[in-house]
Amino acid sequence: MRRILAVIGLLPLVVCAVEVSAADRLPSSTELTVTSGGVERKLILRAQPMGTPQPLVLIFHGGGGSAQFMAQRASAFADLLLSRGYAVAFMNGSFRRDSQNLRTWNGGHCCAYAMTAKIDEGDYIDQAIATIAAQTPVDRSRIFLMGHSNGGMVTYRSPTTLQTKVRGIVVISSAMFADQPAIPQGISAFLIHTRDDDNVAFDASFAPKQKRAWNAPPLPFPETEARMAEMLGCGSPKEQKVTDSVTRRDHACAKGTELTVIVSTRGGHAWPKSIPGFSLEETILTFLDHQR
Repeated sequence: MRRILAVIGLLPLVVCAVEVSAADRLPSSTELTVTSGGVERKLILRAQPMGTPQPLVLIFHGGGGSAQFMAQRASAFADLLLSRGYAVAFMNGSFRRDSQNLRTWNGGHCCAYAMTAKIDEGDYIDQAIATIAAQTPVDRSRIFLMGHSNGGMVTYRSPTTLQTKVRGIVVISSAMFADQPAIPQGISAFLIHTRDDDNVAFDASFAPKQKRAWNAPPLPFPETEARMAEMLGCGSPKEQKVTDSVTRRDHACAKGTELTVIVSTRGGHAWPKSIPGFSLEETILTFLDHQR
């Protein structure tokens, strides 16, 4: 299992400090139980005690993590989302017996237990949204999926299988595969990958060690961007140099949606990332705010 974790890429997360006033901080998180496929899985919900519907961001941890692991390490980013009126749910992958804090997602061709057991992630996500909506009002026109690494793989593949309509997806340091299902138009997407990612390589070089957790090679990131642009009905991108190490490409897409792509020479595989002169969290938040 230790070797698999090294493959899937749970590196220590670097949390960017975000100043949030004490008045904006929320009470403790709520743990909810979701039943899918006859199996109970937990999720961790953070939401303002409001009577009006809130947009919802579902966050999917990397392979070998858990909802609790991600909630602890991404708490500053969650605070930022909460301060802007979003509800945040940290989702939980599946695990073998005796390894409940080492969870994976079925990303089609990765990773490990969830892949081989063919876990129905779409049903879990639909049931989770229903459970959250019973706890707090949800703006169903603004539901977002956000995933890192193995969690990004399920973020890529889920919109096709969900009963719930998704407004946008955010995929961080992850992989798309050649048999990627078509993503319905009307969904916006934000993708980021770094050229120094030593776990999910930018050019899709497929190290032998990865074969322990994957059963197919990923697409190179430039091909992933091209596939997304085609599926979402996007035009040619407008490119800008944000910093010496960060390039941004913005595509206008069908039905008033957009595809935002960030490529950085630095930042590695971890999330949240530390990229000099660039705040990924603020950039993601701006993207989410724009999806109205």
